[in-house]
Amino acid sequence: PSGRPTYSFRNLWNLANDAPYKEVGNFNPLTGAPSRATKYIRSAIYGFFFQDDWRIRPNLTLNLGLRWEYFTPVHEKYGNISNPILGSLPNPLTGLRLKVGGDLYTASKNNWGPQIGFAWRPNPGSQRWVLRGGAGIGYNRMQEAITLNGRSNPPLIAGLTLTGANILYQVPGDPKAYNGYPVNPAAILQFEPGTGLPANGTTVDLTGFPTNLPTPVTYRYSLESQYDLGGNWVSKLGYQGSLSRHLTIQNNLNLQYAPLNPQVTHLYYFSNEANASYNALLAEVEKRFSHNFQGDFQYRWSHTIDDGSNDYFLSPYPYGLQYYKGSADFDVRHNFKLYGLWTPRIFTNGGWAEKLFGGWEVSGILNAHTGYPWTPFYTNTSCNLVYPNSGYC
Repeated sequence: PSGRPTYSFRNLWNLANDAPYKEVGNFNPLTGAPSRATKYIRSAIYGFFFQDDWRIRPNLTLNLGLRWEYFTPVHEKYGNISNPILGSLPNPLTGLRLKVGGDLYTASKNNWGPQIGFAWRPNPGSQRWVLRGGAGIGYNRMQEAITLNGRSNPPLIAGLTLTGANILYQVPGDPKAYNGYPVNPAAILQFEPGTGLPANGTTVDLTGFPTNLPTPVTYRYSLESQYDLGGNWVSKLGYQGSLSRHLTIQNNLNLQYAPLNPQVTHLYYFSNEANASYNALLAEVEKRFSHNFQGDFQYRWSHTIDDGSNDYFLSPYPYGLQYYKGSADFDVRHNFKLYGLWTPRIFTNGGWAEKLFGGWEVSGILNAHTGYPWTPFYTNTSCNLVYPNSGYC
């Protein structure tokens, strides 16, 4: 985060009169100065794999492999990172405290990814028909762009949403400076030693993660049939699919639990509990190069379903994961592609003219697909639903 606050205005009149209604930023709680939250972050990825091909029969080849990966937890070299630890149910917000230093979370080491693939000719004496398929498991880590927000939590840094008289709307003395915004006295805080939260009545924004974070995983699989139709024509028909589990999703826990913690304005909580699926039918007809021409036509029917199409997704109805499920933002049901290449022979007699002016190629690609999903939303302008300044519209 940059060392400069962000100001929000309700309309152009307020902007022209230097009257913001909200100031948001990261501040040094000891001095009240906007802070860039510079930290010395450490993390690592370890991976080992084994893979080989086995020709079981003249018409059957297997590809087998196994991969293991470990994504170490994020930590800061000098312990300058923190994570909100929820209290026990039924009041997890009022019992909240901040864990400072050490690993931000506990990462799973049970990340085994077997891989299998095959190529099979049903007729050993013919090359015309081939079946190919495979399946595998792959892992990834939560985005560090998300986990590193733990460096902006108190008591090391205070992420504040300031309103009313606590707003300081000023710029640096040098109008060309990117940083160096003035100190805001309202951002100077003292913290309770037991919880790490402000002790002087100021409220803060927090970013949190579960203490035990499962690794995002995708199960992928495919099957394809290829048949030589003769005359340099080849057809393909196939299926591709995947299931993803433990994908990252965001929630503002202040909208889900009561009573609220009076010291916390927002608690943005990122957990790996979202799911996604993809299923596709693939069809292709290819004319291999002959008579100076080749072409290809491809069609794909697919459907992508998820619980939120990006890691920062906040549902307009955040009261149950079952309400998040729907077609992905990037879902395209029908996709068409037509490709052609023509190499004309202009000088049929060859010679120097063909060498100097021949060798032309004319190609073209046509892509067409159906539209993306569209969901209308109606929101109010005050964004004060559930509680004042909730940001929930």
